[in-house]
Amino acid sequence: PRQRGRRIRPLVEIRDGFDRSTEDAPAVKTVMDRDPVSVSPDTPTLEAIDLMRHHRVTCLPVVSEGKLVGIVSESDFMSIAYELLEGRHGALDKSGDKDGSE
Repeated sequence: PRQRGRRIRPLVEIRDGFDRSTEDAPAVKTVMDRDPVSVSPDTPTLEAIDLMRHHRVTCLPVVSEGKLVGIVSESDFMSIAYELLEGRHGALDKSGDKDGSE
C-alpha cells in the first residue's frame, strides 16, 4: 500500500520510457509517478521487496517524518541475496556434498 499523508516528491522509473533524443524527450514531470509507493526506515526488508514486486518498481523512496531520507533499490538487495545463497549453497562442493565427502 502507498503511504498516505507522506509528502514526498514523485519518483520517475527508468522504464517509464521516452525517446532517446533530448530535443523530443518529454519533461520528467510528464512521466513521473506523483504518488509513489514508499517505505519507512523501519520497514522490514522482505516487506520492501514484496512492495517492489507487487507494484513492479525497481526502487522505493524511504521516508521519515514526511521527508525523503533515502532510496532502496533492487541492487541494494543483491548483497543480501548473495550472502543468503552463499550461506545456503556455498558449503556445497562440485559433487553436491556439503562436507566434501562422498
